[in-house]
Amino acid sequence: GAALQPEPEILARHRDGATISLQLRIPADLIHFRGHFPGFPLLPGVVQVDWAILLARRCFDLPGNFQRLSALKFMRVLQPGAEVTLLLEQHAAGELRFRYQEHGQVCSSGRIFFSHGA
Repeated sequence: GAALQPEPEILARHRDGATISLQLRIPADLIHFRGHFPGFPLLPGVVQVDWAILLARRCFDLPGNFQRLSALKFMRVLQPGAEVTLLLEQHAAGELRFRYQEHGQVCSSGRIFFSHGA
C-alpha cells in the first residue's frame, strides 16, 4: 500500500547556532508522487515548503502563524528516493530561510515569515 508517510526520513541532523542542517531521504512511495507527474515523479514545491515549516518548528521556537513566503525559487527537481540536505536558518524572530541541496547544488530555496498576531 502507499505509505502515507507525510514527511521525509531524517538520516542525520547537525546544528550550528541558528542554522540546522538535515540530511533527508525522500520516500519513494510518497503519496505526493502519484500523478505528479506520470513517468517523471517530482516533489511538489508546496510539499517542500510544508516540510521546511514542519521540521523547523521542531528545531526552532517560531511564532504561531504563517504569514507569507518570499524569494521562493525552484531550480532543480527533487525525485523519489533522493537524499538531500535541508538547511534551515532562523533569522529575525519570525523569519525562516530554507534551502534544499542535492550533491552540493541548490534545488530550491526561500524565506518564510511568521507572526504572532492574527
